[in-house]
Amino acid sequence: MGRQIGAALVVDGSLARGARGAAGEMGGIASTGWPAAPARLEARIPSGTDLESVFAAAAQGSAPAVETVRAFAADVAPGVVQLVTTIDPEVVVVGGEVLPAAEVFCAALDEIVTPQLRHPVAFAPSTVGRDAVARGALARS
Repeated sequence: MGRQIGAALVVDGSLARGARGAAGEMGGIASTGWPAAPARLEARIPSGTDLESVFAAAAQGSAPAVETVRAFAADVAPGVVQLVTTIDPEVVVVGGEVLPAAEVFCAALDEIVTPQLRHPVAFAPSTVGRDAVARGALARS
């Protein structure tokens, strides 16, 4: 999660690709809130700083940075609710640029998303790092 938002589905330990290799390609669906979320996030970044600095500051407990991360979680929450209610995962793993602030982001998602679900889901930061998508693409090439 960050400037580009997408999803991947891992079923029984394997990446689910779908019939045409597009499983999880929901980042452009307006009802998820995901298409507008990166621009809204960027608009919340104070001038003279950058996204990475804000995420790092949120991890250190800076109140304005935490609020920025929480607002980003609120922006993406509708899509997370849609995804979770559709596929009923055991866990939602968060990765990408938000990883430095994953604890704040996951807690905010839990607060916002869980009350909307019939069955709660766990939110956890990725353990494979911010460049997981790039590494996955290299592995497939």
